[in-house]
Amino acid sequence: MTDAVVDVLSADGEVLQTIDICINGDRPGFRIRSDRLEAGFHHNLDDRLADLVDVASTVFAADGLISRGGDTRPKLGEAWRRQFHLTIPVRDPKFWQQDSVTRCLSDAIGFMSEDVVDFSFISNPEPPSRTPVLEFGAGAPVFAADRVIMFSGGLDSLTGIVETLETTTGNVILITHYAAPKRMPYPRRLCEELIQRYPGRILWIPVTATLKGYRARETTQRTRSLLFAALGFLAARLSGASHVSFFENGIVSANLPIDAQVIGSMASRTTHPQVIADLARLVDLMAPGKVAIDNPYAWLTKTEVVERLVSYGGVDLIRRTVSCSDVRGRDVLHSHCGECSQCLDRRFGILAAGAEKHDPSEMYETDVLLGERPRERSRVMALDWTRHALTLADVTETEFQRSFGLELARLIKPTSDRPHWQAAQDQLALHRRHGEAVQKALGQAISAAGDLIAQQTLSETSLLRMFVSKAAGPDPIALHRAVGPEVIHAGRTIMHGSADIFPLKVTVTGSDDMPTVEIANLGIVSGADGTPVPPLRHVHKQCHDGGLPHEQFRYLSSRDLSHRLGVNSHVVRQRIRRFRLEFAELYEAIEGEPPPEPILIESGKNRGYRINPEAEFLDSD
Repeated sequence: MTDAVVDVLSADGEVLQTIDICINGDRPGFRIRSDRLEAGFHHNLDDRLADLVDVASTVFAADGLISRGGDTRPKLGEAWRRQFHLTIPVRDPKFWQQDSVTRCLSDAIGFMSEDVVDFSFISNPEPPSRTPVLEFGAGAPVFAADRVIMFSGGLDSLTGIVETLETTTGNVILITHYAAPKRMPYPRRLCEELIQRYPGRILWIPVTATLKGYRARETTQRTRSLLFAALGFLAARLSGASHVSFFENGIVSANLPIDAQVIGSMASRTTHPQVIADLARLVDLMAPGKVAIDNPYAWLTKTEVVERLVSYGGVDLIRRTVSCSDVRGRDVLHSHCGECSQCLDRRFGILAAGAEKHDPSEMYETDVLLGERPRERSRVMALDWTRHALTLADVTETEFQRSFGLELARLIKPTSDRPHWQAAQDQLALHRRHGEAVQKALGQAISAAGDLIAQQTLSETSLLRMFVSKAAGPDPIALHRAVGPEVIHAGRTIMHGSADIFPLKVTVTGSDDMPTVEIANLGIVSGADGTPVPPLRHVHKQCHDGGLPHEQFRYLSSRDLSHRLGVNSHVVRQRIRRFRLEFAELYEAIEGEPPPEPILIESGKNRGYRINPEAEFLDSD
């Protein structure tokens, strides 16, 4: 089999590193046991489905092999964004080479990971042989199911399984993907209990997916959803199921940044509404109208998920679930670290739902509320996460929009079951309910620990003691109220409340190789994506100072712009596309609809690019 080739690129398109990866085969660099799906349904994958396994596996492998640059977070996370070009051998190149397919893949992966990923697909002259279907027992009955559920072994996916089985008469297929064998005992034991409780209605298929001969250098796994969805789609196509469901509460799916340092790739988007929409678009290209991908819990908080589990009689299964992200550090006694954001979300949700007797504090290596936190990272996470949640309890509509304008735009854009204005209101209501639940749980915990607090016997680094002693610091929403309508967030300034964006009033500061471009009443975009603006602005100024009519303002060709920036034309086009997209999302967050024209940088057919002639630069050149 021809290897997939991963080219790691610099910001200007220079190849920094090349890695060859063989998916399965005789000398695999990455092995995925999709044959278990084929065996389970007595049917080999067709070429397109087999290609999907290879494509998703190559992306996932590349994600794990290339480090994002460590924990130092230089330049507000800029070093976390990577650039790849993937050349992948496929059996059905005609399908994969379509612009609609490559664009869908690039968009989906780019949003999941904040990386720039491009694809080339070549014909695979020697696809690996697959076990013939006859060896799987052709003619044997296939497990019939209406829904495939992506089962992580966590609390939300458990609740989705129980609710589906309690409210319908159909069967479900559970797909578990894992790379670490240490994680498998938890979902296995949970599945055994579910199968006993719902005999004949569950088929569980665990699928291993691991690097071979390589050491993973990046563990964030931002592209995991693509591989997970690919496995779910395969199961749906082989079984005839019409739905693939990720059950994840809306707070975790939205994953609003808890502070200005949690940006880009560092804020996971595993089940973000845009990711679900992108994955749904991809599978619809592969099999139009056959399989839907959804997240039925997108509008629920963790507390509301737990309340559903209680109402459907599954509360006793809570202790079997694992929500923790720290897989490597866990043992049988302590299945949860108590320090990561997933543990915080789980514990507060369970406490607010009144189900704490089914989630013993002994399961947590660090008691979420009362335990000592000697590590600074643990203290910062606990304080920032809880403080962020508490500020949402009474956040106003204006404050919510100001603080999370860009994220809000991305949350409501893929919403198809309600108008955008309604989706925005529902997101606000969802996050308020989350804040109220955390507020309730924290209040109950303070009341229960009153004697310990009064006697000052709690560790000074425990979450409860830090809050009671006002060590949590200032309320970030209160800071927003104090500083006015400009809120620095994720390297951009989001502004709201002005009806007059056009004609554009622009200020450019910083260096030409790392400029900051501000458009009055709209927002700011900083970094490499703004580098086309200074040379285009120079041409704009010449035309303006020369008194030319707007229709005669000159364009700068892609070649000239590429030469002035010192990068190739492909990089220029990528930067301009991202620059426009950033401002378009800010515009839509404010106005509720896409901009009527590209923001600031115009294109001319076969002429190149120019600054909008009506734009006014407020700073001196």
